[in-house]
Amino acid sequence: MNVQASSLQNKTQRIASIDAAKIIVIFCVIFIHLHPYYYLTLHKQHPHIYQVIRFLIEKICTVGVSLFFLASGYFFGQSLLKENFSERVAARYLKKILFLYWVWTFLYLLFPWIKIGNFLRDGFWFALLSYGWGFLGWFIEVSPLRLIFEGTSYHLWFLMSLFCCMLITSLLSKKEIFLWALAGICFLLSIQYATYAPWIAHPSEILQIMQRTFYYFIFFVLGYHWAGRPVPRPFWCPLLLVVGVLAHSTEIFLQVPLYFGNLILSSGIFLFLRHNPALGKNSFLSSNGQLTLGIYAVHVFVLEVLRPWIDLIPVWIGSAVYPGAIYFGALGASVFLQKNPGLRRLVS
Repeated sequence: MNVQASSLQNKTQRIASIDAAKIIVIFCVIFIHLHPYYYLTLHKQHPHIYQVIRFLIEKICTVGVSLFFLASGYFFGQSLLKENFSERVAARYLKKILFLYWVWTFLYLLFPWIKIGNFLRDGFWFALLSYGWGFLGWFIEVSPLRLIFEGTSYHLWFLMSLFCCMLITSLLSKKEIFLWALAGICFLLSIQYATYAPWIAHPSEILQIMQRTFYYFIFFVLGYHWAGRPVPRPFWCPLLLVVGVLAHSTEIFLQVPLYFGNLILSSGIFLFLRHNPALGKNSFLSSNGQLTLGIYAVHVFVLEVLRPWIDLIPVWIGSAVYPGAIYFGALGASVFLQKNPGLRRLVS
């Protein structure tokens, strides 16, 4: 990282455009976890239309996860640069993410998402003893690595992946060439695994579990790299956006894994946000950007709590209002937790 970069300020600052984009990104993540229009794909009349809509929404929204890692790497790099690559700063970030991961892993164990309906039917203690601790026993007996790297809910992998990216980057922060080499190897491994390459015909469990971390590591490193350098010339932004849209659309159309197009498009979007730092300033989006991590952690719980009620209304209405209900529910929960001094660490 170029520690003489003239574009950096003396202190790490919030960037309104990125904070605003984070709220849009978390909305994309909610859409992915909802599997939008899934039940409408079972409709007897024109099910293929809803299948196409669902497919396009999910594939387009995958760019959001990439932007998460790019932005995280960027702000992590700014913090390290501000303190001259202090181990204390890296340790603070790592402790924060690890705390969030294990606390929410424990909370989702108490309220297992796959059996939330049983709490309403059988009561708290029966559901907890029957399903919660049985869930933990399955992890310990069958797949302890999944408990360590993915937690007790399907979305917590992001926190552990973020922890791994921060840990490796901090260790190699002064040897960026090795950092890029490792990121490239991990990226290629993730592609080879996803395409069922013959030389990984029987991938180990750890490779299977870490595939997403391997893939998104290069996004984190790219964000970290840009934190220590001036914003690239404006010429690159529209070029990456156009090429990224074409590549991403091609991958979607051919129904192949979204790799290179995703990388190019998310890079173009991130550079656009950096070239327009005041975009969305003083708006609802930017003012809530700092709550993104909390919204992400709590949104699956809100999703499962609301699911029985959403099922009471027509499917096509539920598919339209469910994402917004989950987002504002998770936002409200995050604001409540942040304003409570004893609970603030759960969301920030």
